[in-house]
Amino acid sequence: MKSSMLVLFLTMAVAMNAQQKGIQTLAQMKESPAGSKIIEYIKMVNGEEAPADQWLKKLFTPKLVESMGVKKLQGLISETREMEGQLHLYTARRTGMFKYKLLLKGVKSGEWLAMVFTFEEDEPYRILGITLDSTEAEPDRAKPLYPQLNQ
Repeated sequence: MKSSMLVLFLTMAVAMNAQQKGIQTLAQMKESPAGSKIIEYIKMVNGEEAPADQWLKKLFTPKLVESMGVKKLQGLISETREMEGQLHLYTARRTGMFKYKLLLKGVKSGEWLAMVFTFEEDEPYRILGITLDSTEAEPDRAKPLYPQLNQ
C-alpha cells in the first residue's frame, strides 16, 4: 500500500512539473515563487530608484549578495535601466524546475534581449544567477506579457 501511494505521489509530482514547463502566462508567473521574483526584478529595473538592500536580500541568494556585494548588484540594475530603459517581457519559458528563459525588449535601446534566471532549489527560491545577452529573436506575441500596455 505504501509503495503504491509513493508511486502515485511521484507520478503526480512529475506530471505537475511537466505541466509547468514551457511558455508561461502572466498569471502562472505571478503564482510561482520564482516567476513572481522575475516580475519583481523587472519592476525594479523599470523603476526610478536604486533597489534597497533589504529588497536585494529578499530577491537574491545570500551567496550571490555576499559574493557580488549589494553595491555591485544595485549598480548592475541601474546600468541595465540606464542602457535599456524600461524592460518589456514578451515571453517567459520555464525550461526546468529552477530555470526560466525570457525574451524582453529594452524600450530605450530598442534591442531584443535574452535573459536566463536560475533559482535556488529550496524555499524561498531566490535568484541564484542571471545572464543577459542581445538576441535577434522575434517575439511570439505582438504585445508584451509584462507590463501589459493600454489596460
